[in-house]
Amino acid sequence: MTVNELVAAVLAFVRMNGPIGAVAYLTGVLVAILGVFYLLAKVAARLSVRKTFDIGGNFDHFYSRVLPAARSGTVALIFAGYLGLWLSRWPAASPQLRWLHQPYNSGFYGVLATLIVAGLIAKGAWDLAKAEWFGLRWLRLEAGGVLWHIADSGEPYRTMWLRRNGEYLYDREMTRDKRAGEELTTLRERRLRLGTVSAVAAIAVIVWLKGQSFIETFYPALSSGFVGLLQSVLPIFIWLAFFFVVIPMTVWVIAVLLDELIYRSGAQFITGAKVLEPGAWRLSRQNVEEQKVHGDADFVAAAEAVRRMFGAGKQ
Repeated sequence: MTVNELVAAVLAFVRMNGPIGAVAYLTGVLVAILGVFYLLAKVAARLSVRKTFDIGGNFDHFYSRVLPAARSGTVALIFAGYLGLWLSRWPAASPQLRWLHQPYNSGFYGVLATLIVAGLIAKGAWDLAKAEWFGLRWLRLEAGGVLWHIADSGEPYRTMWLRRNGEYLYDREMTRDKRAGEELTTLRERRLRLGTVSAVAAIAVIVWLKGQSFIETFYPALSSGFVGLLQSVLPIFIWLAFFFVVIPMTVWVIAVLLDELIYRSGAQFITGAKVLEPGAWRLSRQNVEEQKVHGDADFVAAAEAVRRMFGAGKQ
């Protein structure tokens, strides 16, 4: 397949589905690959006995890079799609360089615009490749699950790495209470971000769809010169709002919604992960029986504990 045929096929696909639809298909394929990888990693984790473990950094080391890279790459590819369709209206005169379009019949503008499209495609592909790579590393950890270290106090700590010789390192700074506080703070920040970004995106969509027609209702009250200026400026302003506000903010809203869904799924190697373990690590039946034998524990039911507490208060 020649370069001309490849470019023509890509342009035909983008023209048929629209730049946003074409990029949505691409990201859907990447997400499907991540889903298949996670299922395979989950099966492998169930079948294997874990002898080593390493999260590769902080617990959100990989996840914190996935959505920003995916968002940036998606926006860049959408921009490249629209600019590519715009360029396809001006074919070059040379049959050997039909992919090099010449807007305004200028070879300089053709080269400049083609370089911009190539740069946007390169940036978008690189960002999506990074998002895919970090996503694979993150899902591999999620499939294996958290490895816990129980301190002498009974407090559970997340293990950072474990070696075959038995050496390990656990996150001694992040107790359960601190992780619960981090979860609450991150949850509030995420909800605030979602509300802010959604509001900006909604306003931008309204301006893009209805802004020009709304301003046109005031034309009878304006001078002819000012109306002529608005008629030449408004379409440019509306398209700039679409490209630089509607598209980026809408993609951002989707990214924040995905972040919320991932948090709700119970993923543990993310920022502000859900604290799923109980407040105190449960003692085994053997531990309870041993403490009863030594006479240093008096385990009672919750109802009995409440009765004793109120009974002591009355005395």
